[in-house]
Parts: sequence; structure tokens; C-alpha cells
Amino acid sequence: MRIILTEEAKKYIDTKKIESIAIVFQGCGKCNSPSRQASVGLITPRQLDRYERHMVDGTEVYVRDDVRKHKDRLVISLSKRLWKKELVAD
Repeated sequence: MRIILTEEAKKYIDTKKIESIAIVFQGCGKCNSPSRQASVGLITPRQLDRYERHMVDGTEVYVRDDVRKHKDRLVISLSKRLWKKELVAD
């Protein structure tokens, strides 16, 4: 799996001094549509056997094993809504 951090995401990660992020695609429960949001912070997943660890531009990225079913490429970008900023994965 190829993981790409956009320039805005890299700047945000550097500014917030984030060392690791975990990518989890959780279904909404009633449908098969996954929500595509990256959990952000100093994260060590509880079930490490379900995650793959990648180093991307000096940031640890933990990707859950079922993410591979969606795409071979994962792009992490910065979403801005009003004053709120968050990392998202697609």
C-alpha cells in the first residue's frame, strides 16, 4: 500500500508535533459505506496485530488491515471546515 501525505497535512503534522496517526475505516453500522477519517495523535493501536506500521515522511502511520480492501493507495490530507482542521484519509 502506498501512503501519501499532502503538503498541507505535512505542515499540520509538523505544527502540532504529531508523531503517529492511525487510519481506521469504520462502517456506519447500517450500511456498507465506511467513514474515512484519520484518528490523529500519539496513537498506539490496542490490537497491533490488526495494524501495519509505515514510516511516511518521519511520521508513524498505523493502517488497519481491512483498509487495503478499499484502495491500494491512501492519501492523507487536511480538511478545513470553518475554524476546525482535521486529518482525513481517502
